[in-house]
Amino acid sequence: PCLSGCTIDACKLRFCGIYELKTTTALHQKNSTQLINYLLLSNLNHGKLINLRPSSVEHRFVSTQLTTDIRLNFSLDDTHWDEKDEQNKLLKKTIYDLLINWGAFLDINLYKEALHHFLSEQPLQPVEIYMHGRVIGHQNICLLQPDVGLHISSLKRALPAYKKHIMRLFNHTHLQKIQWINFDQANVQLITLKK
Repeated sequence: PCLSGCTIDACKLRFCGIYELKTTTALHQKNSTQLINYLLLSNLNHGKLINLRPSSVEHRFVSTQLTTDIRLNFSLDDTHWDEKDEQNKLLKKTIYDLLINWGAFLDINLYKEALHHFLSEQPLQPVEIYMHGRVIGHQNICLLQPDVGLHISSLKRALPAYKKHIMRLFNHTHLQKIQWINFDQANVQLITLKK
């Protein structure tokens, strides 16, 4: 054991980190978010961004206290999920598998890209928006089936207000159902919206 009483392997892991080298005009929050994702997926707590492009090297420390145990302690609420067909069962299983393998708390875009990759060859497709029987425009929506859309969000509050917003758009399309997944840190909600 080391001086702090942990095993050498545990001690090495505690003091490991990721150094991410960049050559960009400036470091932004999206760079820190990306490094946090790397840390979480690597089960590490500390990293450093180093930007070599400016005249003087720019750097930023990035840390997280989230452990694998915390990230794997998620809840999946499917009380409002319609699981009648195989597509919906597959979607739920894919979400569960992602959470078991990756854990919760990652950037929402990682979950979106993974779900789009696993569930659809061309995820975003233009859907006609109707008003008074006329097409007034198009909205790119991820389609699971020709009449079933997929919406992914990461809301921590105001879910009822957001649901009204989705329904307003939904009611002006030919879609019959929207499968809505909300990632609220460790709480994941699966909601089926129908006309």
